Amino acid sequence: MKHQDSLFTFAELSTELKNRGITRGIAIQTLHRWRASGKLAARRIGGTWYTTLEDFDSFVASRSPSTKTNNSVIRSKDINRATESLTRVGW
Repeated sequence: MKHQDSLFTFAELSTELKNRGITRGIAIQTLHRWRASGKLAARRIGGTWYTTLEDFDSFVASRSPSTKTNNSVIRSKDINRATESLTRVGW
């Protein structure tokens, strides 16, 4: 098994993620699209693109909203709606 800082081709990364049960598999074309848009760090050696699990994890973390932040935002909106409703009925 490869180490965290090992380089993976996009095909190897897709297979590795699928084998770990992290995803059902990510299409190689999707990885290339993320790379081309600058979202996924990758390097080209010869004619092959490589990335690391660490780079992939950073990409995922940058795309995933924090659950804590998301919950507190939802809670704040709920409190504001409840306050407005109570104000309308005279509380």
